[in-house]
Amino acid sequence: MLRPAIAALFLIATPAGAEPLGIDFGALPAGTALYYSNSFQGRMVDIYVGFDGQAHHVERRAGSPYGEKLSDHFFNALGLEVRRVDADGAVSDFAPFNCERFLGTCTHTLTTARGPSEVAVETTQSGGSYQSTITFLANGFERRRRFELVNHGLYAFVRENDTQIALDDIVRP
Repeated sequence: MLRPAIAALFLIATPAGAEPLGIDFGALPAGTALYYSNSFQGRMVDIYVGFDGQAHHVERRAGSPYGEKLSDHFFNALGLEVRRVDADGAVSDFAPFNCERFLGTCTHTLTTARGPSEVAVETTQSGGSYQSTITFLANGFERRRRFELVNHGLYAFVRENDTQIALDDIVRP
């Protein structure tokens, strides 16, 4: 159940008819490993570290759970990303959350070392696929992403520009 403050923020930030496409971390025990093939980076694994009382933590590693750490991702109670920390320490904060996994129209602020940027995202559904158009409002730069989800809101497939990511296996502890 959502805490009242989180639920109120969600209701303020979302238009009618919009729907979060977040990860259901309640269905994933800590230690769950998601193995992906990435056409750009090779094999990678996302490991659900757990919930620290404020955010769900997912660690991304190259190749295996013991490979080089690529990034840390933090998600709110709805399973939507709120922070990303790359291996080099670069931080990306999303307020109120990253809208790329949100059905409908949504706007978020992306804050990095370069400062804040407003980002508008329009996500539509066609059958079992989703299509997102992500627009950086300051310069009009657009990118498109197509993705499919499986059980618990996990990515099954993502295609963005020339990069494809596909889920190969889920290993529970």
